[in-house]
Amino acid sequence: MKTHNDLKTFATNKITTVFRSSLCNIAATLLLLPCANAAIAQSNSVDKQNDDTEVISVVGVRSSLEAAQQIKRTSNTVVEAITAEDIGQFSDDSIAGALQRMPGIQIERDDAGTDGDRISIRGLGPEFVNSTINGRRILSSGNEARGLRKMNFNVFPSNILSGVRVAKGQTAARPESGLAGQVNLLTLRPLDMKQLDANETFGMVSVSGDYNDLAGETGNKVNLFGAWRNETSDLGAFLSVVTGKSNTSRDQVNLNYVTRDIRINNDNVAGQDDVITGVNVPNAVTYRPNRSAADRTALSTGIQWLPSDDVEVVWDLTYTEFDNQSQRHNGQFLFGGIWANTVFDESAVIVDENNVLQYADFSQAELAGAINYRMQDMTFNNVTENLITGLNVEWVTGKLTSSFDVFMSSVDYKQDLRFPIFQIGADESLVSFDMTSGLPNIGFGPELLVPDEATYIFSIVREIELDADNHGVSLDFNYDLDSEHFSAVKFGVNYDKTSILSIRTAAVEYNPADLSPNPAAQIADAGVTGEVLSDELLTSAMIAPRIYQISDFSAVAAIDSRVLTTGVNELGIDPAASHDSEETITALYTQIDLDSELADIPVNGNFGVRAVFTENTASAQARVVDTDGSVSLVPITTGGDYWEILPSVNLNFSLQNDLALRFGVSKTLSRPDYEEIAPIMAITVPDDPTSPGNAVAGNPDLDPMTAWNYDITLEKYTGKKGAFIASIFYKDVRNFIIDQLVQGQTIPGQGDTLFNSTLPINFSDGEVKGLELGFYMPLEEILPELEGFGVSANYTYVDSSFDKDVGDAGFGFPGSSKNNYNFMAFYETSLFTARVSYVTRSEFFRTLAGAGSQTTTARFTGTTEDLSFNLNVRPTANLSLAFNASNLTDDVRRDYVGAETTFLDVFAAGRSYSLSATYKF
Repeated sequence: MKTHNDLKTFATNKITTVFRSSLCNIAATLLLLPCANAAIAQSNSVDKQNDDTEVISVVGVRSSLEAAQQIKRTSNTVVEAITAEDIGQFSDDSIAGALQRMPGIQIERDDAGTDGDRISIRGLGPEFVNSTINGRRILSSGNEARGLRKMNFNVFPSNILSGVRVAKGQTAARPESGLAGQVNLLTLRPLDMKQLDANETFGMVSVSGDYNDLAGETGNKVNLFGAWRNETSDLGAFLSVVTGKSNTSRDQVNLNYVTRDIRINNDNVAGQDDVITGVNVPNAVTYRPNRSAADRTALSTGIQWLPSDDVEVVWDLTYTEFDNQSQRHNGQFLFGGIWANTVFDESAVIVDENNVLQYADFSQAELAGAINYRMQDMTFNNVTENLITGLNVEWVTGKLTSSFDVFMSSVDYKQDLRFPIFQIGADESLVSFDMTSGLPNIGFGPELLVPDEATYIFSIVREIELDADNHGVSLDFNYDLDSEHFSAVKFGVNYDKTSILSIRTAAVEYNPADLSPNPAAQIADAGVTGEVLSDELLTSAMIAPRIYQISDFSAVAAIDSRVLTTGVNELGIDPAASHDSEETITALYTQIDLDSELADIPVNGNFGVRAVFTENTASAQARVVDTDGSVSLVPITTGGDYWEILPSVNLNFSLQNDLALRFGVSKTLSRPDYEEIAPIMAITVPDDPTSPGNAVAGNPDLDPMTAWNYDITLEKYTGKKGAFIASIFYKDVRNFIIDQLVQGQTIPGQGDTLFNSTLPINFSDGEVKGLELGFYMPLEEILPELEGFGVSANYTYVDSSFDKDVGDAGFGFPGSSKNNYNFMAFYETSLFTARVSYVTRSEFFRTLAGAGSQTTTARFTGTTEDLSFNLNVRPTANLSLAFNASNLTDDVRRDYVGAETTFLDVFAAGRSYSLSATYKF
């Protein structure tokens, strides 16, 4: 007969068996995801090799991949990592280029030349990604000083960084990430450098040149690096400096629409017989050749001091300046005035099933109205300066480790935009519009190339100034526990304050009619001379025209010096886009680290909670149009605050020595953009006090967007540092923000008067779900003769949706591509490394209407790809030579609204090449 103890033992063993079986079933399910099962079968055979297998010396790309893999393996949550192949040497010219090969991460490049290179994580866009450097907040210039939560990673050259960590999960002890995750840029700690293990000094100089085949010009970059430690290895310092200039090009064609009725003649008798209602027709088609010269200066420096075995002091500073000067000889065709009364022959127009005009031949029409061609010589200059510095002191007292960190960061951004407008009236009977190839093709008469036909309209000048800074302090504690189940308890407090002054001037028009005598004719003669675009536009796409007549801004400035006016005091402030904002964040946290066993399975991880208090205040000027038509500017200050409690649990089960199963649950938040909660208002007071007025306003009562995040990840590691990773994830998103018309509500500063207001609101909940599959394999694990070869690949599937009908935004969350593929293959010896990589992402919903500098409607981007090649040759131990080539397929980006036939933009960047030489001493 079984005793009580026998039954207890039986029950315990039964629970253990069931629990282990459940974990194994979950692991098996993940392993059976597409492509994973075959890979595991291969790896199992390798695991049986004995311990005296030949040790392979790894350098370059392989060393970087395996170091990143080790970081991922030992992390306390789900992370991706990039490490430099050597000090100051990434195989990619930009951090964004390296990030895009990580599972679950996609990039959005600055094709328009107005924003920056951004990243999305697991289907959530750049506005949901929190960015830090050494764990401290980085400030961004966003989209022309708007959308400041979006980080522009192209301002940081990869040479000044030692690595990047992307956290997809949240722990209580780490600064709160956005809904998508967190990107943490890392700089060096000199005493941790392997190059200083045997020597007290280390230096490096790197010189590179680059070429863009669209620009047809070269650039250059110099990187100087030096590090030192004292004889006792308790004091070290480093300095890395990057300076250079690059010449790049972006060709863009943009089309914006109006909705009009198309009048049809179908019986060859003059006059209208039929009408096609509500057709999306071109309002303007703009050709933008963007030729940019970007000067870049950056430095990173730091000091590490160990005054005793129990104390460490680290100071670091990072500074970047990105000065992007561009010229754009824009050509623009204005169709808006031709549609109202023109009657087309039935065969002269094609309208597709989405009611979008695809073809119009104006030679077969009874014309009424005008088509005009405009020339704009646009100078568009943007300067961004970032500074991040901090001092960290860590000391150990028995089992307690304490850390004190004080830090500050800033961003200064200035934009200068100015251009003249010249116009030529087209012979409408010679004009045609053709979108049947998928891109705009416009035919026109010879008059558009005749300079004598041009008239000068006016010039426009606008400037933007952003001055923002952040400062803060953190105090963190880690107490080691002598416990069978818990290894440490962590707790701490973080405080930081961000101050933002964003000023956008009015777009001032300098009209020649305001001068006496009127210099319009003189300016037209000097500014339009018959010169045409020097390079054909968009040679990789089927568009027309490729060559058109251009104008000269300097000729305008020589006659009318007002177009050189600069400064906020002279140009005046645009109250609809300027604000003074402050945000204060206080966070308290506690976290317990686990190191235990559950049902005989080793488990480590953590659980904890982070309590975050956010307080916002903002000031702006409301533009009020009174009942008598008078306009006044009314200063308004608003504020708000809220608490968010962010729990998290992360568990890592070691099913075998080389097989781990992770579970993660956390709550994260993304705050509204600063401009969304600022009292920026345009108000029209109603004539009748019983009827509501109209307003466009910010909303200081917005709640943050939050998400509950669930993650299961299986990690299989092989005998020679190969790995197979499979993850499934789910995000339950709350309080997503969109602009909405709200009927009959009061607004600050207007008493009890009601307004129909367009403002951002917390409109809908939603969800994001998906899976990630990835592997890295040195091929000698499969076949010894393939020593030196390796492959890495990953696939991410993301599906997102909103609970409510949000109109154009109903296709999922911004930044979310359903299918994302990355592949890399390399061959490496002690002498050289050759690497080819391919990245592609499917079409995705890019931005909400009005959420970007060139966006007035919801914007989608079609499938994009990037094929790149890298060769690094090491003829001596101290000298390396590298060649990089990117966008080898000459891929172009195509944007549209909803249906792909509703074309918005096409961007071409051309192929880029670089050569570099690096010497270490």
